[in-house]
Parts: sequence; C-alpha cells; structure tokens
Amino acid sequence: MNMKKDFKNKDDLRDHLKNHEEFSSIYLNVNHLPKPYYSEIKNVKAIVLGADPSNPQGDIFEYVFGIKSRDRRYFSQIESNLNRIGLTKCEVYVQNLCRNYFKNVTSNNPYWYDIAQLWIPLLKNELDGLFNERLPVLMTTNFLYYVLTGISEDAKVRPS
Repeated sequence: MNMKKDFKNKDDLRDHLKNHEEFSSIYLNVNHLPKPYYSEIKNVKAIVLGADPSNPQGDIFEYVFGIKSRDRRYFSQIESNLNRIGLTKCEVYVQNLCRNYFKNVTSNNPYWYDIAQLWIPLLKNELDGLFNERLPVLMTTNFLYYVLTGISEDAKVRPS
C-alpha cells in the first residue's frame, strides 16, 4: 500500500488515521502526543529516533520514551547505549517517527510501515527547521531503517 500524501501538521495526519477505513482499527485515539525531549537545542550532538510511543503496558507519555517520568524502563537501555558512545541524554534530541499511539506495538502492527511513510515529511520538516543535515540520527529499531531508506525488509543484505 503506497499512500504518499503530505499533511500540513500532526493533527491533520491524526484525523486521517482516525478516520481511515483500515488504519482506524489499529489507531489508538489519545489526545496527548508525547513531546520530543531535549535539554538545550544548541547542545544537541545527535538525534535519537524511536518508531512510535506504543507499548505493551499502554502507558501514555508526556515526553517520548517517558524520559522525564520516574519509570525509566523505556529509555534506560537507550541511555546506556548513548553513554557507551560518549553521549548523555543532555546531548540528544529524542523524537518518534510516528507520533501517535497504536493499539499494537510496532512489530505487531500490520500498517506501521504505511503509516510511518505518512509521518516522514512532518519529521523531516521538524528536524530541518532545528538542525544541520549532518547531525547523526541514531535509530532505535530496524523498522526505522527500512521505512526511511525505502529498502524492503525482505531484501537480502549481501556482503560486497
């Protein structure tokens, strides 16, 4: 299903998902979308990109990955990996590609790839307005790699 369509803002896209014949079955109608996390824009050295805020517990976050909450389970592994490469959470901008919640987690969402394609232009506009294009993007899942590169998950990677 290829549904290239540009939306003016996240609310237009959310309305589309909520009212779409197929997507409405997986869309979780939550009024509050998680805010991106950053300490100071001028100190950002990398972007951490998540797939979407959906989670098995059905938790609703104020900030992506629940970063500012007491429950650290959603960001602790990411933070540990950041520390291993010499970064702290004060040096990253954290955002999800798909801002909306789904009834299923990414790996169990048959429409995730199609919906993610709809969010790409909004994410690109957001990041282009904030950062230099040379800023590295750290992806938290291979789902992001496939949708952002346009490479099929079924494609075989062959060593050169």
